[in-house]
Amino acid sequence: MAIILPALGSDSIRTQRALCANNLSRIGQAFASWAADHDGRYAWEVPKSAGGNQNFCLVSTQFVVLSNELVSPQVLVCPSDGLKSAANNWPSFFSSGEQNVSYLLTRTSQLEGRAILSGDRNLTADTTGGCGFRERSIFRPATNASWDLQIHVQRGHFLFNDGSVEGTDTPRLRAILSPPGVSNAFIFIAP
Repeated sequence: MAIILPALGSDSIRTQRALCANNLSRIGQAFASWAADHDGRYAWEVPKSAGGNQNFCLVSTQFVVLSNELVSPQVLVCPSDGLKSAANNWPSFFSSGEQNVSYLLTRTSQLEGRAILSGDRNLTADTTGGCGFRERSIFRPATNASWDLQIHVQRGHFLFNDGSVEGTDTPRLRAILSPPGVSNAFIFIAP
């Protein structure tokens, strides 16, 4: 038993990480599909009058725009995130919002080259207040960033605007968040 239980535990962790990466991949496909219908722009780049969320900054409001591209809002919760609960349908998501989102967002563009679009919310660094009343923002570059223990035991994933998903540890995270020449880039994280 002592040999089997640790092996089962590590398989469970790997399975949850794989499911999380799959969720992020599906979210990336939904963002790409939405952008394809809006001249290659994401919701935060499109005015509300044209179907976007340009002046809204809460993470959940940006995901709401994807309700036609995502079959269910359940994909917005990482299976390792014990603090968030998946909404069963979009109407229940609309009523509880941030409680049903495990992922962060940036304000990247498809035109920027490879840039972070989303990722796990267990990212820590020096933060500022977000534009939402409970949301927090990380200002880049972030040389002191790390993954905390909340979701993937000091690991996490990033979804890039090219559709790729990358699992990282803290040293790789810091390299991604602090490339040369990056400034004034925010990452918005739901509470």
